[in-house]
Order: sequence, then C-alpha cells, then structure tokens
Amino acid sequence: MTVPTVWLIRPNGTIAGTLPYTRLSAVERYVDVGTWLVDCPLTTRTAAAATSVGGWRVAIMDGTRTLMAGPVEHAEIELGRDETSGRKVAKLRYSGVDDMVWLAARQAWPVPANAVTAQTVGYDVRTGVASTVIGDYVIANAGVSAQVERRVPGLILDPLAVPVGEDVYGRARFQPLLELVQDISVAGGVGVRVLSGMGAEKRLQVYTPRDLRGPARFGLMLRNLRRVRWSTTAPQATTIIGGGRGEEEARDFIAVTNAGEETAWGRREGFYDYRSASDADGNAELTSGASKRLAETGATRQVELAPVDSSRMQYGRDYGLGDRVTVDVYAGVTLDSIIREVETTVERADSKPTRTVVTRVGDIGTGRDKSSAGRVIKNATLRMSNLERR
Repeated sequence: MTVPTVWLIRPNGTIAGTLPYTRLSAVERYVDVGTWLVDCPLTTRTAAAATSVGGWRVAIMDGTRTLMAGPVEHAEIELGRDETSGRKVAKLRYSGVDDMVWLAARQAWPVPANAVTAQTVGYDVRTGVASTVIGDYVIANAGVSAQVERRVPGLILDPLAVPVGEDVYGRARFQPLLELVQDISVAGGVGVRVLSGMGAEKRLQVYTPRDLRGPARFGLMLRNLRRVRWSTTAPQATTIIGGGRGEEEARDFIAVTNAGEETAWGRREGFYDYRSASDADGNAELTSGASKRLAETGATRQVELAPVDSSRMQYGRDYGLGDRVTVDVYAGVTLDSIIREVETTVERADSKPTRTVVTRVGDIGTGRDKSSAGRVIKNATLRMSNLERR
C-alpha cells in the first residue's frame, strides 16, 4: 500500500516541506472542483500557512502521480483540552480545493478581450468541436488571451493532435466559466480537468472519457468489491415548461418531456425561467436550457462502491475518474455509467496506516440537490442569475 505525500508550497512557489499528517481525505470530481483536507500535528513549521496571508498551496503526490493539487482555502488551529477526554489538544487542519477552482473563479465575458466597461456585444457565441470551443473560452477568460488581471498564473492549454468531442454551440454572458464548460462537456461528450502538481504549471486538458465497460466490471460476485450501495430516486419533474423572452401573452413558451420517466413515474411538471434566451433562433437556446433543467431534475441512479485493488485491476492504473464502467449490483441490476467521484482517505493515527478508496458511479456530481430547501435555493439562484445577466 502506498501512502501519499502532502507537500506544502509557499505563495512564491517554493516548497516549504511535507506535512506529517494523521488523516488525509481527497475527493476527485469529474468536470467539477475537487476537495481535500489534511489533519496534522500542530508545530511551528506545519502552521506556517495558517498563520500568514493566503496564497499557499498543497500538492498531494501518490508516488509520481498527482492525486490532487490546489490552493489552501481554510486553516483551523485547535488548542486546549478535549471536553470529553480531558486530554490536551494541539490540532491543525488544512482544507482546500483542486485547480479546477480557477474555472469556477472566472466568468465568461461577452467580449473577453475588452475591459468590462467596454462590452460591445450581448454574447460571446462560439461553435465547433467541443475541445476547441472549451479551450477557446478558457484561454480567452482565464489564460494568456485574457485581460492581464484575469489570467490564472501558469494556466495553459494541453495540446491535442486531433480535436475531440461532438460539434457544440456556446453562448456566454457573465456565467461562471466552469458552468459554461460543464454544459459544453455534456453536449460534446468530453471530459475536462486541470492537471497540476508541485510546480506553477496548470494544464487544461479536454479528453474523451474511456469506455471500460468490458474490462472494468465490478461486483461482489467478482470479488473485486468490499461493499456496494445502490440508490434510485424519483424525478422532481418529467416535463419542464420553458419560459423565454416577452411578457404575459406575448411570452415564448416551450415544453420538453422525458417520455420514459413520465410513463414510469407519472407526469410531474416544473417551470424554467430563461428570459435571456435568444429570440432569433427558433427557441433553440430556450429548448436547450429547458432540456438541461429536465436532466437535472430527472430520476437518479447512484452506486457507491469500495473496490478491491488486485494485480489485474488497480485504481489509477487501469481505471480512474471519468471512465465509463459497469457495476453489477444485485439480481441482474446493473449500472453502466461514468465514475463521477473518487474519495481517497488515508488514516495514519496508528502505527499501521490504512487507505480506503470509495468510487461513486452514476448521477452523483451532476448538481442534483435532493433536499427541499436546497432545491428552492438553487432554483431561486438560477432564476436570479438568468435575469441579472441580461
């Protein structure tokens, strides 16, 4: 069993050393921001990033492979006595995100090359192969072609011999760059990640997810799982009414339906307010937005599994985040889907460290919030965002 090494990196890019942690957790996410946390003993050296200004990073190295790298976003020191045991406590916890966060930290401007006070068109419309469109949006808003103050240090585009993905249509107006990239990745059938490590370079990579449904098959009967948990959830909506431009009786409306789910679960209607959709494309953008909303509110199937590494199949070598795999759940129930999350946990409190990998396959990570409060907040935020960007 390999134990990852956690390197602490100063704001100027020099390496401060390793963190002798007692617990490490890293959650990789497909086309989304990953998260990590590290618990370690409190010393003057380990507390360096907690007691100074921001800009520190960590690089979690699994041998020569980068498990995760990104900025420190939270530091917490606890001193005193534990209220339960009465023992002295001297704890330090760092937590943060991976470098996909820089896509979430930028907006996609209508005219990225201009200052924000000189936006001369309503939308930045780009069409073409998915990898090309995604790369162009990112470099224009966060890379070397962006306004100087908007450039993410070290962000470059990983070159492709041949563009990948389907033809896509992008229309940007001040939405988060990551949200735009996610929409295009789904439409184009591609994955997106930012590869980084102990250096300053951050490489945006657009790739075709591998289809490993033959060789990467998991099941208790195959003896390559310790446990498996399956869940399925009813849809919030099977038909979405999309409202476009206009007011009252002059407003454009369309409807999109998932016929299969409507037959299975009964008709469940939802409304999608998209007043900023184009009124010159035959409602194509309105239909696309309503279809996206329908996918987000549809029925979900999720599998959480704890795989067992073997000489034949090991995580990180033979399969990984973004790959399409097959899971045999029980009695003929199977799921063929993309690995959307991988959570790696290492415990080093005892003399013998333990490492656990939990893989989540299916609809996890697609933005579905199942709590009623969460749905209300998300829907309100989405409606306000659409209005504010007009």
